[in-house]
Amino acid sequence: MIVALFDIVVLKDLLRPLYDLHDASALCVYLESFYTLRKPVASTINTLVGSLYKVFSASPDPAMKEMRQACFDYWSLEGIFSND
Repeated sequence: MIVALFDIVVLKDLLRPLYDLHDASALCVYLESFYTLRKPVASTINTLVGSLYKVFSASPDPAMKEMRQACFDYWSLEGIFSND
């Protein structure tokens, strides 16, 4: 969901100077820029989400249980650790 909202903002800002959405060649230039700009944010967020999903999915692996607990412990910290 975060990636989709970020995409909307980036695309809105990129297409703002474009007056004619029927101009395919100009639209292609803007869309190429869009895909270049979205990639770092989208891949970072999707990688993090995928990793957290694996950690918090039900698993008999004791290492996953320890990783879940480590995440909860980290999130419960106060101060500089939790404000980033």
